[in-house]
Amino acid sequence: MKKKRLHSSTVDALIQDHRNDTMSNLVAILCGYLGSVQFANEVNTKQVAFIDPAGAIVIALYIIISWWQTGTAQLRMITGYTADPGFLSQITWVALNHSPKVLKIDTVRAFYFGSKFLVEVDIVLSGDTVLSESHDIGEKLQVSLCQGPHRNRKWEKVWNFVMVVEVWAMTDWAGTMLHVEP
Repeated sequence: MKKKRLHSSTVDALIQDHRNDTMSNLVAILCGYLGSVQFANEVNTKQVAFIDPAGAIVIALYIIISWWQTGTAQLRMITGYTADPGFLSQITWVALNHSPKVLKIDTVRAFYFGSKFLVEVDIVLSGDTVLSESHDIGEKLQVSLCQGPHRNRKWEKVWNFVMVVEVWAMTDWAGTMLHVEP
């Protein structure tokens, strides 16, 4: 049976917290015993008392570094950091090959919006394209951009006077498009 892992920053934080708890408990038990008087008597030495505080320092440094890395990654996401060029290229390819009526791609933007991406695509259609047809092309592009197992929200604007169709969609960081009707 193949299990599918749901990607969520909340689930990732809980996984990290449980891993840190497990590691700190194991190190506390191990170093506590190795630094104890009983262990010192078993090995006939009194030079093991430093092991318990040394273990506490090591696990504290591990947890600080672990949460620092998580915090900096999350800070990037909540400050609107832009998507990597590979992801933007995928969005551009989908938009450009969506319909033969798409003349060019004017703008492709994707930036973090929480833990997901807010994607904006402006396509240029011929000036003689009927508004209803341009709307349909934009809406179908939006649907194709929003395909994926998890869906959240979508936006769309059609500018008839310049025939630029603006498509907005939200996606998670892995590139799966999200969609929810408001």
